[in-house]
Amino acid sequence: MLICTPNSTPCVSNIDPIIESLHKYGDFFPGTGHVKDTGAKEGTGFSVNAPLSSGMTDEAYEKIFKPVASKIMEVYQPGAVVLQCGADSLTGDRLGCFNLSLKGHAECVKFVKVSFFRANNKYFFI
Repeated sequence: MLICTPNSTPCVSNIDPIIESLHKYGDFFPGTGHVKDTGAKEGTGFSVNAPLSSGMTDEAYEKIFKPVASKIMEVYQPGAVVLQCGADSLTGDRLGCFNLSLKGHAECVKFVKVSFFRANNKYFFI
């Protein structure tokens, strides 16, 4: 299972997910998600963190998101994908600090959808 989160939204599961998290890091709540944080105990190696700077645009975000998601799909070969796109990354959100558009979010969703279909020759949405 591949769980991609564009912010540091936690995930709880009884299976072995791999998590790609692109998020603001540093002086921003909750202060977790350093690039060296790869999971703990049995989960070590199942987290991929990409700490980002304020002001991230669609183009800059995609340049990070796509190669990382691609490599995770290639190596992990997930049987399911859960993609959570936090609204706090959108331009103008009072809680966020990025400048992503709905189009930018949609491009990442499309990329994951196409990549998953190519790997599994099927879609499954809830």
